[in-house]
Amino acid sequence: MSKTCTICGKPLSANALSGPAHGRKHRNEFERKVGREPEDYNEVRAFFSGELTIGYPTEQAQLGCFA
Repeated sequence: MSKTCTICGKPLSANALSGPAHGRKHRNEFERKVGREPEDYNEVRAFFSGELTIGYPTEQAQLGCFA
Protein backbone atom coordinates (compact mmCIF):
# COMPACT_ATOMS: atom_id res chain seq x y z
CA MET A 1 0.00 0.00 0.00
CA SER A 2 1.56 3.29 -1.07
CA LYS A 3 1.44 6.45 1.01
CA THR A 4 0.33 9.81 -0.35
CA CYS A 5 0.70 13.33 0.97
CA THR A 6 -2.45 14.54 2.77
CA ILE A 7 -1.92 18.05 1.40
CA CYS A 8 -0.95 17.70 -2.25
CA GLY A 9 -1.75 14.04 -2.93
CA LYS A 10 1.76 13.34 -4.21
CA PRO A 11 2.77 9.68 -3.86
CA LEU A 12 5.52 9.14 -1.29
CA SER A 13 8.22 6.50 -1.49
CA ALA A 14 8.29 3.53 0.87
CA ASN A 15 11.27 5.06 2.69
CA ALA A 16 10.34 5.79 6.32
CA LEU A 17 11.78 9.31 6.04
CA SER A 18 9.90 10.32 2.89
CA GLY A 19 6.79 11.49 4.78
CA PRO A 20 8.54 13.77 7.28
CA ALA A 21 10.88 15.14 4.60
CA HIS A 22 8.00 15.91 2.25
CA GLY A 23 5.94 17.38 5.10
CA ARG A 24 8.77 19.79 5.86
CA LYS A 25 8.32 21.18 2.34
CA HIS A 26 4.75 22.20 3.21
CA ARG A 27 5.79 23.56 6.63
CA ASN A 28 8.44 25.71 4.93
CA GLU A 29 5.89 27.00 2.41
CA PHE A 30 3.47 27.80 5.26
CA GLU A 31 6.23 29.75 7.06
CA ARG A 32 7.07 31.72 3.89
CA LYS A 33 3.44 32.61 3.21
CA VAL A 34 2.27 33.29 6.77
CA GLY A 35 5.45 34.66 8.30
CA ARG A 36 5.61 32.37 11.31
CA GLU A 37 5.98 28.71 12.22
CA PRO A 38 2.76 26.69 12.36
CA GLU A 39 1.45 25.67 15.77
CA ASP A 40 1.21 22.07 14.53
CA TYR A 41 0.88 20.15 11.28
CA ASN A 42 -2.94 20.27 11.51
CA GLU A 43 -2.65 24.03 11.04
CA VAL A 44 -0.59 23.43 7.88
CA ARG A 45 -3.24 21.02 6.54
CA ALA A 46 -6.06 23.46 7.34
CA PHE A 47 -4.23 26.34 5.67
CA PHE A 48 -3.61 24.49 2.41
CA SER A 49 -7.13 23.03 2.31
CA GLY A 50 -8.62 26.53 2.61
CA GLU A 51 -10.22 25.89 6.01
CA LEU A 52 -7.83 28.33 7.67
CA THR A 53 -7.25 31.78 6.26
CA ILE A 54 -4.43 33.81 7.69
CA GLY A 55 -3.44 37.25 6.50
CA TYR A 56 -0.11 37.44 4.80
CA PRO A 57 2.49 39.71 6.44
CA THR A 58 2.68 41.80 3.27
CA GLU A 59 -1.04 42.62 3.28
CA GLN A 60 -1.93 46.19 4.08
CA ALA A 61 -4.69 46.88 6.58
CA GLN A 62 -7.86 48.33 5.14
CA LEU A 63 -9.75 51.14 6.86
CA GLY A 64 -12.66 48.79 7.53
CA CYS A 65 -10.40 46.75 9.81
CA PHE A 66 -10.29 49.63 12.28
CA ALA A 67 -13.97 50.58 12.27
